[in-house]
Amino acid sequence: MDSRRRARIFLCGGHSTGKTTLLHDLRPVLNLHEEPEVARGVIKALGLKRPEYDPEAHPDVFENLQVEILKKQCEVEERNAAEDKDYISDRGLDPVIYSALYLGDEARDRILATTFAQQCIERYYLWVSCAFFSPPTPIL
Repeated sequence: MDSRRRARIFLCGGHSTGKTTLLHDLRPVLNLHEEPEVARGVIKALGLKRPEYDPEAHPDVFENLQVEILKKQCEVEERNAAEDKDYISDRGLDPVIYSALYLGDEARDRILATTFAQQCIERYYLWVSCAFFSPPTPIL
């Protein structure tokens, strides 16, 4: 690995706030590898429909979903770190934020206590160049 500063950019925030649009606009200008959002793929792989992971009706399912999304996001970040690749990512630690926002501090603390979350955060300290946050909006 060379000693140059890494370019790792994360676009974080609520759904439908323009993260993916910003990603598509920035990627060619910055000439970075693009990492798409992983949440939809995780939801599809788990076979979930929106009512099934509503945080008020099914908090356990919602929390497990956030854990699985963060796990997948961390796998993507680990792969890019191993390949020493600069990239821009649609999302980052969003599941931690969603857990705190919809389920409270205890859920946030549980997800942060996982080994993969700790490793992910360590990589953030080492490699993240920039993170953009857009405010979350209520689930409609």
